[in-house]
Parts: sequence; C-alpha cells; structure tokens
Amino acid sequence: MAGITAPDIGMALYFLFSAVCAVSDARYLGVRREIFAAGAAAGAVCVFLSGRPPGTLALSFLPGLAALGLVRLFPGALGSGDILYLLTAALFPEPGRYFAQLAAGILLCGLRALAAASAAFIRGGRAGKKKLPLLVYLFAGAVLTEIIF
Repeated sequence: MAGITAPDIGMALYFLFSAVCAVSDARYLGVRREIFAAGAAAGAVCVFLSGRPPGTLALSFLPGLAALGLVRLFPGALGSGDILYLLTAALFPEPGRYFAQLAAGILLCGLRALAAASAAFIRGGRAGKKKLPLLVYLFAGAVLTEIIF
C-alpha cells in the first residue's frame, strides 16, 4: 500500500478550500479575503511539494486572467470573489483536471440559470436579475468531475 503523496494532499486541500468558499458564497454571496489568503498559502505549498513545472502553472491561471478581462469589458458580470477563487484554485490541480472541473461547474450554473429563465417564461413574467453563487456550482462541478473520472 502506497503512502499519501503530495498530489493527494493537494487535492484534499483543494476540496477543503473549495467547500469553504462554496458555503460562504451560498450563505453570504461573498467570500472573505482571509479565506483566499489561506487558500493561496496552501496552494503555494502544494505547488512547491509537487514540483509542478512553471508552464503548467501559467496555463492554470488562464481562466482567472480571462475572467479579469471579462470584468473589464462587462462590469458586474462576475464578482471579485469569483475571480480570486479562479486565481487561487489554479494552484491546486493539474491544468487538464482544473479545466474539466471548471467546465462542469459552469455547465451546472448555466443549467440552473436556464431553469430559472424557463420557469419565469412559463409563468409569463420576467426572470429579472438574480445573483447566482457561482462558487457553489464550481464546487459541485469539481466533485462531479472527480466522481466521474
């Protein structure tokens, strides 16, 4: 039986960080900066222990940097906590795994928004603007991805 490896510890810390962010986002529609600081510290330790090459680390930061650009073009599209999560969470998993988790989470969030819009259309009203806690769906997508793959 093999011992616990650095990637195992990294993924455990990643899911702990994601769960804390998701609960905070669902409850308060925001995440405190201290949570991101702790997540960044844990992620830095995981990067150091796993010895990930800088190229894969730079690749993992692309969704967070793209989100920064999106907010510059469309103010209010994403909250600052969502962007900080994308940048902090990039430290933990490998890029392919991270992109699959993001895709699953965004798909779940889109399905939820579609369901709300469809319900409003059926009722004959307008859906209006409602803030969805994105981190809840990203966490659910990460768990779903880990179960499937």
